[in-house]
Amino acid sequence: MPEGEVIPPLTPESGPGKLQTYIHEGLDLIIAEKFDKASEHFYNPQPLENVNIYLVHGVAQFMFPQTFQYPEEVKQTINEQAYQSYVMLKTENTPNTVVTLGYAGIAPDFVLGDKSQYKTIPREIWLNLQKNVALVNAEEWLHALIHTTGHHLIDDSLDEEIDIAIYLDRYNQNLLTDEFLGRYGRREAVEKDRQQRAQQP
Repeated sequence: MPEGEVIPPLTPESGPGKLQTYIHEGLDLIIAEKFDKASEHFYNPQPLENVNIYLVHGVAQFMFPQTFQYPEEVKQTINEQAYQSYVMLKTENTPNTVVTLGYAGIAPDFVLGDKSQYKTIPREIWLNLQKNVALVNAEEWLHALIHTTGHHLIDDSLDEEIDIAIYLDRYNQNLLTDEFLGRYGRREAVEKDRQQRAQQP
């Protein structure tokens, strides 16, 4: 649940308001560490279609258990997934706004061959990968929400990537990962926002 009055609410009955509610439900699944369910939640196209936005699946990034135990491999894979996930706005040449969600995970069985190799994956690294996948998906839905409302989530003067990071942090600080904060200068911006809010009476 949100951590107080820091999340600007939208009218619940409106199209954008319903989209925001659906996104919050997905964020709650991430907070509850139900990462697979969170990803399934964000792969559901219907809530986006209700506001005339369409969902497509992008490039999949796969990791191999032989190298999976190295944290740097997780970071590289997640960053690739993030860069393959984006929102393409409606233009004269593009009739609809489209959300493209990349994917990151373990290489498919036909590549691995031996399923026993899954046992070599440290649980904390696997969970971190799953969390980051769900978080990237949530991020793209928030980009879609911004373009639905015509306004940023926190402050129109902020860069959109920073605006989303602060929004997520204010919703619940446990959402953010090192990999997420490491992109687009988010870490410094989030820390600054935390400091400013801590100084408020």
